[in-house]
Amino acid sequence: MLQPPAKERLYSATEIAEEAGVSANLVGRIANQYGIKTPEYGEYVLDKSPYSDKQVSTFRYNARGKAKLLELLGLQTEELLQH
Repeated sequence: MLQPPAKERLYSATEIAEEAGVSANLVGRIANQYGIKTPEYGEYVLDKSPYSDKQVSTFRYNARGKAKLLELLGLQTEELLQH
């Protein structure tokens, strides 16, 4: 019997933020600013809202998206340090 192909690991904004030492809100703002929320960088998934019983659509980043965000966050940090 064939097994379905393994799905790639997806990362939440919170996971990426913890690794980068920034807030999840900043990760989301950077992703929106640079148009990272595309199929190339991840996918939308249904998730349970932490504040209610509702299901909400959230974007999860694949390895490429995570790397791009970490790169952009590094650039943002460098720009802040130069000013």
